[in-house]
Amino acid sequence: MKATVHVSANIRHRLVHLSRIFLSIIIAAGFMGAQPSNVHAEGNATISGVITDSGGAGIAGIWVYANDFATDAGAGGASTDNSGAYSFAVPAGSYRVRACPSCSGQGSTYANQYVGGTPIRDNAADVIVQTGETYTQNFTLEPG
Repeated sequence: MKATVHVSANIRHRLVHLSRIFLSIIIAAGFMGAQPSNVHAEGNATISGVITDSGGAGIAGIWVYANDFATDAGAGGASTDNSGAYSFAVPAGSYRVRACPSCSGQGSTYANQYVGGTPIRDNAADVIVQTGETYTQNFTLEPG
């Protein structure tokens, strides 16, 4: 009888300990999941536009993204739809924006291009956006 009581108390202690760990994991996961990622939300700016070929036809499936101009940290991005349109949210700031066919598996068809018409990162134009603002950047991609 004594051994049964000791085992039951030990099991109860372990269950309490495991339930505390489980609860901590759930709470931590909830906080991590509470951060929005690339959504059009209050406090953000929007970068949008259309990507076309030299004949004016929209190009689907091209990845367009923005990196912080000073740190090069990724801030947001989107793939173009069937008409070549894209739109994504970023916090207010200064960015390099790039249309990246090679990021989309279309690198042999079209050349990559930064705002400013250059394929070279260090020559990219600085895109500055403010909260609530929409910055429109259209790209015409040449064969690459």
